[in-house]
Amino acid sequence: MRQSVMYVGLDVHKDTIAFAVAEDGKRAEVREHGEIANTPAALT
Repeated sequence: MRQSVMYVGLDVHKDTIAFAVAEDGKRAEVREHGEIANTPAALT
């Protein structure tokens, strides 16, 4: 069975955190998943 790798990117700012996911592979599509507030409540 082949295992796949997912890469998660975080763009952290004072007020927000944006995140994206890319599948394994050099030409894999990067999908932006959204943005959340940079607060303890939003992170949980």
